[in-house]
Amino acid sequence: MTPLANPQEPGTPGAAYNKLHSKCRNPVERCNGVLKARWRCMSNDLALPYRPEKCGQIINACVVLHNILTSKRLPPPAEDQPFQVQPEPDNLVEPGENDDLPVEVLQNADAVRDNLIQHAYWYLNR
Repeated sequence: MTPLANPQEPGTPGAAYNKLHSKCRNPVERCNGVLKARWRCMSNDLALPYRPEKCGQIINACVVLHNILTSKRLPPPAEDQPFQVQPEPDNLVEPGENDDLPVEVLQNADAVRDNLIQHAYWYLNR
């Protein structure tokens, strides 16, 4: 989810959503930084060349493994070990393949965001 682009009037549902969005963003970015430091496949240098569903599975696996290693107090591996992604053909995404999403998908995403905006407004004004 992204914040609303246009500045929102204080006290409106959009302003409440933007406020909660910014509060959540910092911890999420710290978490992403920790995962990127431990798992090279999540670094900015490499984009996972998979479909979103497969990327989600990879990210979940990285989080689970990170939590296991952290609970065992094991350090991250050395930086000098080579790494290369070997994608499986049935999970590959061709360039531009996701650029033209169906209208229904975009409308559904807008509805989800609108629901979050209303919930954020309710949460901050209860």
